[in-house]
Amino acid sequence: MSKRIISLSDILPKEQIIKALDYGTAINTGILGYKKNESKDFFNDWIETTYKGKCRFIIDEIACQCICYKHKHILVGQEWNYSCRETDMSRGKIIHFHGRKHAQPDKYPSSKIWIKEFREFIDKHVLPNDMLSKLVSWDKHVKRLEKINDRFHTSNGC
Repeated sequence: MSKRIISLSDILPKEQIIKALDYGTAINTGILGYKKNESKDFFNDWIETTYKGKCRFIIDEIACQCICYKHKHILVGQEWNYSCRETDMSRGKIIHFHGRKHAQPDKYPSSKIWIKEFREFIDKHVLPNDMLSKLVSWDKHVKRLEKINDRFHTSNGC
């Protein structure tokens, strides 16, 4: 995470970079909870910082890392951001699938949950067909899932 924080040196003040580096703990924004009435300043700061770094890899997470030291917060235990790579799912309170690359039932049995949810997402036609087709054709992991999981059951040919 330190290299990613330092990569924002061109858009953030040196003092902010130093404080973010001193914070120490890496933040994962895949799982986030907040109190509605106490989070406005945090979200405004996060949006502003994220926008400054737009088009950079995982900028939302790096931006959060660069501002969290100045906002009241609590980092909870890893069981609240439990990795799908773990084998004992009973220990996790919230499973974080880290994106499509972990949707590998042969390697990560818990990814069957992700696959089920993704199939439901496709079946509900949340995205217009042209966007969904681009997503499925572009993503090598989704292509591999089609082969592993007897193709997705959709009417739009995905």
